[in-house]
Amino acid sequence: MDESLQQALLGAQLPTLPAVAVQLIGLGQSEHADVTQLVDIVIRDPALSSTLLRLANSAAYRRVTPADTLTLATSYLGFEPSRMIALSATLVPALAGDREQPFCYTPYWRRALLAASCSRAIARRLFPRDVESVSLAALLQDVGMLAIAQLPNAVYQGQACETFDHKGAVAREREVLGEDHATIGAWLLKRWEFPENLVDAVAVSNDYSRWQAEGKAGDFDGAVMASGLMADAWMSADQPEAVPTLHDRICALLGAGWDDVIEIMTEASAEVPIVEALCSTKVMDEASLQAALDVLAVAKVDAAGQAE
Repeated sequence: MDESLQQALLGAQLPTLPAVAVQLIGLGQSEHADVTQLVDIVIRDPALSSTLLRLANSAAYRRVTPADTLTLATSYLGFEPSRMIALSATLVPALAGDREQPFCYTPYWRRALLAASCSRAIARRLFPRDVESVSLAALLQDVGMLAIAQLPNAVYQGQACETFDHKGAVAREREVLGEDHATIGAWLLKRWEFPENLVDAVAVSNDYSRWQAEGKAGDFDGAVMASGLMADAWMSADQPEAVPTLHDRICALLGAGWDDVIEIMTEASAEVPIVEALCSTKVMDEASLQAALDVLAVAKVDAAGQAE
C-alpha cells in the first residue's frame, strides 16, 4: 500500500480494539493457551459471557446436558470457536462507527452480518471445524471501509444510503485512493495481529481476478468472497440486472450450481438470528429476507450469463 496512504490512515482516527479483543487475539498467539485462560478473559464481561452461554445452548451446539457454566460452554463450542465467537461479539460494538461521518453504517453492517450468516452456512459444508473463523473473516471483510470513513477526503461523500452499492463503493475508493477497502482492511487487521489466514482472506475479498489466478473452488478465501456476494444478492434482489454477474462468480467460487447456492442461502437465513444475537445488531426482518430469497430462487441464468 502506498506510503502516503498509510500515513494518512495513521493520522486518522482509526477504529481501536477494546482490551478484551486484544487479549483474545494474544491468546491465539500463545502456545500454552487453554480454556481456563479464555474463561478468565470472558468472565469479566457479563454480556460476553451471556453470549457464549446462549450460543453453546443453541440448536447448533446444544448437548444433552445444558451448559450452565462458561467452562462447560467453551468445552461444547471448542477453544478456537469460542475465541472467534468472543472476538466477533466484542468487535461489532467497538467498530460501530462515528455516525457523524459521511458513511452509510446501516447498509454496511447489513452486508457484514448477512455475509457472516452466509459464511456460516458455507463453512458448515466445506470447513465444519472452522465455521467461526470463516464467519469472523466474512464479518470483517469490509472493515477497511470504517478506516476510509475517517479520512478527511470524504471518499463516500454524497453516497445515497438507500441505494448503497458495494461494487460502486469499491470503484470510488480505487478512483480516489488508488486502493480499495480490502487492501486497507487487511493492513488494519495485520496491525491488530489477526491470524494470517483471516488477513489474507480480507485482502483478496474484492479481487475476483486474483482469486481466479491463485485460488480454487471451495477454498477459504473463495468462501469469504462468496459470502459477500451472496449478501449483495440478498440486498439487491429487486435489481435483476445484478443477478448474472453475482450468479457466475458465486457458483465459481464455491464450485456449485445455483440451486446449491439457493440452498446455502436458505440455510443461512436460519443463521441470521444467531449472528444477530452474537453481534447485538439487527440485520433484516424475516419477511424481507424470505421475499428476497424467493426472488433469487426463481431467477434463471442461461449459459451466456443473462438473467431471464
